[in-house]
Amino acid sequence: MASTPDRYGFRQAVSELEHSTCSTLVIETFRHGAAAVYARFAERGRMLPPGLEYIDSWIDADHPTRCFPLMQTDDATTFTLWTRAWDDLVAFEIVPVIGPDDAAAHATTRAIPPEPRLPSEP
Repeated sequence: MASTPDRYGFRQAVSELEHSTCSTLVIETFRHGAAAVYARFAERGRMLPPGLEYIDSWIDADHPTRCFPLMQTDDATTFTLWTRAWDDLVAFEIVPVIGPDDAAAHATTRAIPPEPRLPSEP
């Protein structure tokens, strides 16, 4: 897959997921308000393909047209199948996430690039 975002904005994230089981935070923005999304959900459910697991979700208290489901899969193509069923009503951003223990381990085993400096800084 190419590294530039596609119309869903998650091609790079999906590419990174292709060979590992990963928890993923999905940022959903309802294109036409929440009513249409909830109506389809009531009629058809989540429409998850096999292999994509819903863990939990939260709604933005200030902007109830944004939802943050936590998902898990070991097959990144399941996101493409799932988002196609909703893309007329929802814009998606897919963000692979790790827990704090994994983040700490990554921080100690990977070189962290230095902060960029302005030209006037020594």
